[in-house]
Amino acid sequence: MNNAQLTYVGIHICKEKLDVYISEPQKIAQLENTSDRVEKFVATLLEMNNPVVLFKASKGYELDVLNAVIQNQIPFQRLQPQQIGDFAKSQNLTDVPEAKVLVLFGMSKDDLALQKLTPEKSTRLIEMMTYRRTLSDMIAQTEAMEQIDAAFRKMQLKTLDLLLSDVNTMEKKITQFFEENAKCGR
Repeated sequence: MNNAQLTYVGIHICKEKLDVYISEPQKIAQLENTSDRVEKFVATLLEMNNPVVLFKASKGYELDVLNAVIQNQIPFQRLQPQQIGDFAKSQNLTDVPEAKVLVLFGMSKDDLALQKLTPEKSTRLIEMMTYRRTLSDMIAQTEAMEQIDAAFRKMQLKTLDLLLSDVNTMEKKITQFFEENAKCGR
């Protein structure tokens, strides 16, 4: 399948909202990042011509999008933020909405490894991503705590170091999972 036969859908994922850019017809949308809203949106993608969903790793906030595309067997690629940032700079796209940059990135790659996962592999991935999001939530809660005294601050910093280390480990495992399970969709 060549690039012209695909409908690229770039999704810039934030904690509370999703910015979406669709390649054909060119369309921009914004929606809430809730499970119900994401499921309904992804269901509409099934009506498009060969949709391909592109999004960045975003501290686990991409979990609902990932789950919905997996459940609907829509090819996707979870890209690394550094990769997209470098592409945007190299193409002078710094003022372009990120969802559109994701689409332009996908369209520029002949070797973009799209992914579709078996139910077993998707379950494993969702478990890892859920744990990663839990760790991120724990970091936010720990950082929000008021410091009582120096001893508490020392314990708080130790806890944050451990949590950050675990997040980095989980991110590496998730990235490795994606690399090991990449299937070329072209």
